Amino acid sequence: MGKPFGATKASLRSLSTDCSKHAAMAFAGMVDVAETARQQGIDLYAEQGKRVMAAMEFQAQYLPPNHAKPPENLEFNLHPTWEIAYNHFHDRLGIKLPKMAAVIAGNRPTGVNHHMNWETLTHADMGSLGLPPLIR
Repeated sequence: MGKPFGATKASLRSLSTDCSKHAAMAFAGMVDVAETARQQGIDLYAEQGKRVMAAMEFQAQYLPPNHAKPPENLEFNLHPTWEIAYNHFHDRLGIKLPKMAAVIAGNRPTGVNHHMNWETLTHADMGSLGLPPLIR
């Protein structure tokens, strides 16, 4: 398999409307499960980490302040769902995610949208604070 480029099935679900909405909601659900497991000492992030980070940077390139030109007939809008995964990969593991870092800085504090709730409050700059060791 080649290097993941970041588009998700949901990225292209709603052609000519806000295609980022469904991608963000799917992403949030996946990350919520991984984070809940991590709080119990189980690392679900590791197996698909490269894909998760690629999805973050793919979406971020089209969001302010990055402003890459999106593919024809696609529209990307900001949704409050990137803080948890960003905290895991950037703050806990030290991985640089420059496009998403720029988006998050301009999107704080996040609020509530469907199941994407208060991520700045719960995860901004938290790192591994309060987490148990991983179960091996």
